Amino acid sequence: MKQSKFVRTKIVLGYVLVALIGAVAMIYVWRQTEILLEPDDTQQQLRARRGVVNEILYHLYEAESYGQMLVAGYSSYQDRYTHELGLVRNSIDSLREIAGDPSQQMRLDTILVLIGRKERGVAALDRNLRSSGTATLLSENIERMIPVLDSLSQLQPFQTDTVITRDTLKTLPRKRGFFRRIGDVFSPPKADSTVTVATHVRIDTVVPKQNLGDTIARVLFDLEQRVTSERMALYDKAWREGLELQRNNRQINQRIYRLILDFEEDETAYLWDRMQSQERLRRQSLLILGSIAAGSLLLMLFFVWILCRDIGRSNRYKRQIEEANRHNEALLEAREKLMMTITHDIKAPLGSIMGYIELLSRLDQGKQGTLYLNQMKGSADHLLQLVTDLLEFYKLDYHKVTVNRVVFSAADLFAEVCSGFAPMAEAKGIELRRTIASELERPLVGDPSRIRQVAENLLSNAIKFTDHGFIAFHAWREDSKLFFRVSDTGRGIGPEERERIYQEFVRLPSAEGVGGVGLGLSIVDRLVKLLGGTIELESEPGAGSRFVVSIPVEMADSLPDKEHPTAEGEVEKLDLNRGGAFRCLWVDDDPLQLDMTAAMCRELGMQTECCPYPEYAEKLVEESDFDLVFTDIQMPGVDGFELLRRIHVLKGNLPVVAVSARSDQQSIYRDKGFAAVLRKPFTMAELVAVLRSIFSETVFESTDSSEKSTGIEALTAFARDDEEAARRILRSFVEENETNVKNLRQAVDRNDAAAVGALAHKMLPIFTMLGEMSLVKSLRKLEGLTGSLDDLSREEALRSAEKAKEVVDRVKKEYLYKE
Repeated sequence: MKQSKFVRTKIVLGYVLVALIGAVAMIYVWRQTEILLEPDDTQQQLRARRGVVNEILYHLYEAESYGQMLVAGYSSYQDRYTHELGLVRNSIDSLREIAGDPSQQMRLDTILVLIGRKERGVAALDRNLRSSGTATLLSENIERMIPVLDSLSQLQPFQTDTVITRDTLKTLPRKRGFFRRIGDVFSPPKADSTVTVATHVRIDTVVPKQNLGDTIARVLFDLEQRVTSERMALYDKAWREGLELQRNNRQINQRIYRLILDFEEDETAYLWDRMQSQERLRRQSLLILGSIAAGSLLLMLFFVWILCRDIGRSNRYKRQIEEANRHNEALLEAREKLMMTITHDIKAPLGSIMGYIELLSRLDQGKQGTLYLNQMKGSADHLLQLVTDLLEFYKLDYHKVTVNRVVFSAADLFAEVCSGFAPMAEAKGIELRRTIASELERPLVGDPSRIRQVAENLLSNAIKFTDHGFIAFHAWREDSKLFFRVSDTGRGIGPEERERIYQEFVRLPSAEGVGGVGLGLSIVDRLVKLLGGTIELESEPGAGSRFVVSIPVEMADSLPDKEHPTAEGEVEKLDLNRGGAFRCLWVDDDPLQLDMTAAMCRELGMQTECCPYPEYAEKLVEESDFDLVFTDIQMPGVDGFELLRRIHVLKGNLPVVAVSARSDQQSIYRDKGFAAVLRKPFTMAELVAVLRSIFSETVFESTDSSEKSTGIEALTAFARDDEEAARRILRSFVEENETNVKNLRQAVDRNDAAAVGALAHKMLPIFTMLGEMSLVKSLRKLEGLTGSLDDLSREEALRSAEKAKEVVDRVKKEYLYKE
């Protein structure tokens, strides 16, 4: 009951929560809508501007109509016309206060100037049209003629009889010209016909030598000509003023039209913004409502889940755990595949190095030569271990690396580690000091491989970051803990960098110019935690660093007996007791790997044929009888799996061994049909183990070899007295490295640092074995380059190519083509 009551309470609370959310959302949407519908300042300003513009247009139209009436002669419209223009000016002044754009204010100023010009033009036109009337012109001219008439009357000496005759003549209106009709529009004529009263005065007294009638006629004719001329001049002036007034009106209209367009653009932009705001509000409202619906649905689903969780909990958790496991396994597999692909390019040349070291170790090298070979073998083994640890780094994050606790001697372990790094320290001019406490001679129980890896990583970092001074390694035991400390006088680490020092793939500023990918200390930290220990760091920039590691160990009574591999120190020949030679085929795209493995097989007494082209291996199998085929897996064109399929099509019973540097499980290869798997790099003992697993009747007989080889002879030492085999190995060396030198120079020309680094990495093992230390030092500098080449790297690469060519030319001159 309590549980049901609790569930009901949660349901009620859920519905209350949904209601509250809905109410809050509706209030929010209503409030936003209200805010959007309320007129804002911009909208009010637009409305005010539109109203003022309408007033301006109205009063302009009124003023225009009154102006036309005024020009037509109705002087009573003068006050109305002036009043309307005053209203226009007031409206424009009001609009200037509203308009904030300077360009609009300038247009308003221009409109005011044009309106003033319009007012003056209408007044001038009205005056001109009033002055062009017939009565006015006649009156003005008659007044000017009165003095002439008075002079004529003074010329009469006597007046005896005067006869006055008046004739009335009605003249019909005659057709008027264009300008006169315009004048009639503004000043209409008083009558359609003209009544002319002609007064004739006849004087009986005769004036000598003077004709009065002619004189009067001439005066009237002059009067008519003057009136006509003055009227035409006034009409022309009125016409020009009318055109000017028309142009002024057009300019006013254009300015007002441009102003209206600006206001319309502002209003359009405002309306667009309003539409966008409304659209955003609608979307926001829909989003809120959708969120409410989704939230309500989720709450409902949550309540349903509460009701049925007890029923499906176990199955659901089981499915989730299985899915998480599959996802984690997929991630781990992807990471492992990535690392296997990367490390394959390291394991392949490493296999050749280890194979040649093992072949050389079977020859009598003397004490010094044996010491060198042992150190080379230790370094190669160490490099192989580092590659393996790189693959295991990703497993550390998922706690898949286990601790293998065995009995070991910490003193021997640390002595071997320090001895391995002594040549590196000596090469840099650094003193490597070691102090191993006597109590470490007692056997301990722990994981020596992990402890060795931690110590080697710390020493490697110390050598990398120390340019002068010394490196001190001190190991001791306290109670049930093993302590060792690595101190150096190198660059040191700042306080801020210490916080990131154990993160993976971290390259600190102090690591500039030093090789590496930033995994060393990250692996150390994880390994120490895996072993249940601790690591402490003390460092100052420029004063060096000191790492102190403590690992819990247990005491042991005695060390186990050391194993001695049967293949170490002696050459074993293989005899299958079949009455004939044992023949095998090696397929690999690496010529040096083929030569090394062929030499190993000959040391075991097998006849070996090498094929560097996997496309031709199928034909060789078809035409020859081989007892065994070895094939590399990762080859261009045809890989090992495809070659296996083709071989089994021809000869289904022929055993095929997979040779690979990848760390795939053996079951993958066996499921595909491979008889066995040989991992690169491999030793002769591992090769013999694979042969034993395939052919149980194998018998080994021991023989000795005592031929010594050094330098160039290291390539042909294992060929013994087989001169043809030695020449074949040397030809392979010459061809391979001539190609490498050519590619190296081309990479420098392309400024391809990655290609230079890859070629240096590829050439490094063989020239190290030949003892060309000057060239090896240059190749080590170039190894791992990326990006673009700087001037120093380019010069170093060209010097390396030149040195390699000198070695190749020396081999050609002294061994292949000597006279």
